[in-house]
Amino acid sequence: MSSFAGLDSTRDRWRGVSSHLIGVLDLMDGKAVRGIAGQRHRYQPHAGSLCDPCELIRWYRTIGLCQFYVADLDSLTGAGQQRASLRSIIDSLRPGETLWIDAGWTNCPTREESKWLQQVNRAGAVDSMTRWIIATESAQGLHVIDELSSVVDPADLCLSLDFREGEFVQGTQRTREIQFQREQAGGPDGWIDRAWERGIREVIVLDVAQVGSSAGVASCLPLRKYHASHPGGRWITGGGIREPVDVQQCLDEGYSRLLVASALLPKLNDVSY
Repeated sequence: MSSFAGLDSTRDRWRGVSSHLIGVLDLMDGKAVRGIAGQRHRYQPHAGSLCDPCELIRWYRTIGLCQFYVADLDSLTGAGQQRASLRSIIDSLRPGETLWIDAGWTNCPTREESKWLQQVNRAGAVDSMTRWIIATESAQGLHVIDELSSVVDPADLCLSLDFREGEFVQGTQRTREIQFQREQAGGPDGWIDRAWERGIREVIVLDVAQVGSSAGVASCLPLRKYHASHPGGRWITGGGIREPVDVQQCLDEGYSRLLVASALLPKLNDVSY
């Protein structure tokens, strides 16, 4: 069993806001890797035992977190979903814990993918929850919201509005058909409207250029406007969180949860191998 130095100080530092934190796990080739400003070709495995996804979850758990987020970077970069690794993470959940998964959905799920989704949703501990993310970075159009919401309960879906250095990102493939779908989506408002139509009430707002940067959270949306136009929503952000004061600032702006990784992790010389 691995052990970590600095555990008590980390737990004490974040104690006042830990219920609002979602521990982030970027998954590449079965290993947990450290994000660097969204430049995925530069991502490297976490030091020591923390490269094991379940060990990273355990670290987050020991500092008081019960909410986790995993991004399947293999799928997001076109290398296929890491289903075995995702399933092991889901199976490691404890009662009362929640896991958000960005599995890189680009298009409508196939029949086989739909079957897998339904099987996975029945896995995990009793009273644990799995939420599936529809990310504008990878989804090739609003139809992905329509199709996934017919397979998964909309209460278990979350829309992710992705930005890079302040610019909205939707659909990374470049074909004439996909360009048309982007234009039809009409930017963030179109995605939010469609999500609400389908019963989705949770939205992540994330500038990937801030990930792992310790530069503070980017303000990508006038959130108060959306609180008024789309009542009942739960809004999540992250990327660049440095201190508990950053969390409190985001809570004051109307966000309810914050995605955090680097600021929560032990220093390299505190990790046991």
